[in-house]
Amino acid sequence: RESFGEFRRVSTEEAKAFAEIVAAFASYIQLDNISRGSECDETQLLAQYLDRHFMEPLNLSDIASALGMGTTKLCGLAKQLSGGKTVTQLITVRRVEAAKSLLHTTGLPISRVAEQVGFSDYNYFTRVFKSVTGITPTQFRKQNREQN
Repeated sequence: RESFGEFRRVSTEEAKAFAEIVAAFASYIQLDNISRGSECDETQLLAQYLDRHFMEPLNLSDIASALGMGTTKLCGLAKQLSGGKTVTQLITVRRVEAAKSLLHTTGLPISRVAEQVGFSDYNYFTRVFKSVTGITPTQFRKQNREQN
């Protein structure tokens, strides 16, 4: 109580001005936290880029350029993101996952599925699909039909 009496008395206008300053600081802090929360780190940017562009013809230099970094850094980020996989392996896994989804949910010919997920060569697609999943696209489709 004694200390309270020692506070400098301010006018109503000064109190309102102090309140506005405090409110402005609070708004700034809130906006800053929101903007920081929406920023992605570089590994998230790489993951998002690959998710959006995996079906396109991709190479290291184009990806690195699109993300504004060098290829060495890109390769390091890919290994960070995937636990040691290369950029090419990340792209391949995304393509195969998308192909599995299409094989499961559509009746598209396998050659058309291959094209839609970024493989221009049906035979290469079949080899890659089998190396990732252990079975061919035809076997995958048959197994999924039998399970449903």
